[in-house]
Amino acid sequence: MDLWLKEGTLKGKASSSGTPTVAEINEQNILTLQSENQQLQSFVAEKSVSTSALSKVKEFPPKYIKKQEEAGVKRPKRKYDESYLSFGFTCVGNKDVPDAQCIMCNKILENSSLAPAKLHRHLETKHAEYKDKDISFFKRQR
Repeated sequence: MDLWLKEGTLKGKASSSGTPTVAEINEQNILTLQSENQQLQSFVAEKSVSTSALSKVKEFPPKYIKKQEEAGVKRPKRKYDESYLSFGFTCVGNKDVPDAQCIMCNKILENSSLAPAKLHRHLETKHAEYKDKDISFFKRQR
């Protein structure tokens, strides 16, 4: 590519017969690949600095949650409601801190996903063919 930009053509220097030899073309290709490799290495080196900065960001939430727990701040625990069956979810796990299990795909969502909007979104995105079904349908499936 660099050769084409500099000379305006991909053909090598003309040899005595007027056409480049295989060795000349191979040498030009090798030089081009080496220059592109150097550009890629410098690009990757620049990006590795920003990747280390991202790793620090990933550590932030667990530390923050741990500090909240140490300070005595409790995260709210959602309770299962029977109306969630209309979204195709049943209760599994601990009665104090229940999880929701999808009746169709048996996927278990954690307690923080017990919001009706999240359950409805799962039903519409994963099981769109069942979104208009009545609660009696989900009771039979359970």
